Amino acid sequence: MRATGERAELPESAIHLLERSKRLNHETPLAVGFGISSASQAIKLARMGADGIIVGSKIISTIKRGANAVEDVKNLVKSFVKALQGASQLSGQ
Repeated sequence: MRATGERAELPESAIHLLERSKRLNHETPLAVGFGISSASQAIKLARMGADGIIVGSKIISTIKRGANAVEDVKNLVKSFVKALQGASQLSGQ
């Protein structure tokens, strides 16, 4: 498994590692960052028990893309937060 970088799909190994980590120690908060590049990937991990989502590579690629980097990153982070809040309200968490 690569350590970093955006991915189109969540690797099965990341999903298994999250499941195993939560099973072994469900009391310690767990943040996950396996190349998450979309809000839907973040929602899937949150629903599986991730307590935090790391989107570092996505933020870096957003910064590199344009001259309006600060605003673009703000919008990116807001979109992830909004999607995760909506998902938690739907699931009653």
